[in-house]
Amino acid sequence: MHFGRSKQLLLQNSERIRLLVQGVSAEQAQWKPAPNSWSILEVVNHLLDEEREDFRVRLDIILHEPDRKLPPIDLILERTSGIVRVAGNNWRT
Repeated sequence: MHFGRSKQLLLQNSERIRLLVQGVSAEQAQWKPAPNSWSILEVVNHLLDEEREDFRVRLDIILHEPDRKLPPIDLILERTSGIVRVAGNNWRT
C-alpha cells in the first residue's frame, strides 16, 4: 500500500475543496439548483462526514480489526455542529 501517496492526495483534495468554496456567501452555499439536489453546503458537509465518520472508522477497522464486520454507512448521524444526516436524505442545518 502507498500510504504516503494516499495521504498526499487527501491533503490536496482538502485544499482544492477549500479553494473552491472560498468566497462563497452563506446564501450561495445554501442555494439548490433544484429541490431534489444538494447545495454546496450539503456537499461539503457530506464530504466532511465521509472523511470523519466513515472513512477513518473503516480504515481503522481494516488495519486493526480485519475480521470485524464494517458498520453500515447509512446510519442516522447527528454531530455537534448541529447538522444532521438521515439515511437517504440531504443534510439539514
